[in-house]
Amino acid sequence: MSPPTDASSDIDSSKKRKHPHDEEFPKILGTEMLNIYVGKEKRHFRVHKKILCQKIEYFDQMFNGKFCEALKSTASFPENDPVSFDVLIDNCQHYVLSALRKAYVSEKWKTKDILKAMASNEDLGTDVLNLIRAQKPGTSPQDPRELCPCTYHIGQSTPCSDFFLTRPNNICTICSPVERSLKMSGDHGGKSSTESSSASSWKFLDKFGTTMVDIYIGEEKTHFRVHKSILCTKIEYFERMFNSSFAESSGFASFPEDDPTCFDVLLEWVYSGSLRNLAPGDKSKPRLWNPYQLFSLVDRMMIQGLKDGIMDAWISHDKADDALPGIHDATEIYAKTPAGSGPRKYMAYALHYVLTVMREQHARTDWSTADIAKALALNEDLCVDVLELIRSQRPNTSPKNPHLLCPCTFHSEKHSKCDPEILPKKKARKSGFGMDF
Repeated sequence: MSPPTDASSDIDSSKKRKHPHDEEFPKILGTEMLNIYVGKEKRHFRVHKKILCQKIEYFDQMFNGKFCEALKSTASFPENDPVSFDVLIDNCQHYVLSALRKAYVSEKWKTKDILKAMASNEDLGTDVLNLIRAQKPGTSPQDPRELCPCTYHIGQSTPCSDFFLTRPNNICTICSPVERSLKMSGDHGGKSSTESSSASSWKFLDKFGTTMVDIYIGEEKTHFRVHKSILCTKIEYFERMFNSSFAESSGFASFPEDDPTCFDVLLEWVYSGSLRNLAPGDKSKPRLWNPYQLFSLVDRMMIQGLKDGIMDAWISHDKADDALPGIHDATEIYAKTPAGSGPRKYMAYALHYVLTVMREQHARTDWSTADIAKALALNEDLCVDVLELIRSQRPNTSPKNPHLLCPCTFHSEKHSKCDPEILPKKKARKSGFGMDF
């Protein structure tokens, strides 16, 4: 079936979500902080109160009861081991952040459904069991969305073809910028391995530190209280902002023109190292975040690899829904994103495909000629990009559905081994995509 337009492109971020894993990041972490001092040297831990009290009843009673610690939001444990406490807090942090994805997975991947699928398909059962048996002891498989795209390509040679089973710790030389961007940074605040004999033991303190920054997003000034260390380590934009002579170096920043939901997704990536699922549990509901708005925010903050991850998530979501970006999205996409960017390419390729391939009645309804003409008239860049694609199409050929193109087509980081020959190269001039025509 030919893809319809994406009816869920307009997101109402003000709607209350029913599932716990759909809660906004500030609601999950809160803004109240606890100061905990551990050991004889009074090693300082600064922790979100919600995380600690939600996971450990002992702290819930201490900080939400009548104890003196509840009044001061401070506690001291001079006889405990700081390294052990660090491990405890790191596990609490990981538990709360991963609970979002676990709740989603448990809803969508029920054990009885998995058993039924494997019982009815011997090949599927064999493939899954082979993967389980091939997994190295003491390791866990990666999220398939974070693997090198070449893992699923046909006819690829080493190092890509056997990437999943035989090279789990290697980075594909073709797609390494994307792969690296989806991992948590290995930088622990600039400390050398010889600075302390127990430096590698401080998982929580090295990643998060104790200094917090307060960020206010949108017209309603949604409040995010974030660990400065991990924010500045993951995003250089904030490193320059909070560790410089800017006014924001005091620990406060405001972004009134940005979308709180998109910033919420960005922060989840900062803390967990992966993008929130774009699709809600219920397909009748709109997607959980706006991909081109998030792309615009990430582009402005110069997080190069994450832009490619956003495009992959967006196109995979649309492919699963058999949808394309709607013509009514065109103006906003071109207004919010720069020339040659992934969202602009995706929009132009989609429109090219609709105009020259899709002949069904629903396509003429969802993509009416009048709406297309209006969008092209209002946006010269869109018009030029689409016309260049039409004029460069080889005779007696048709453009492919954008979902079927190599993901690198819409990436910021270009890799010659992955790029399909979609457009013939000429020496006339360059389009807004940075491609020769």
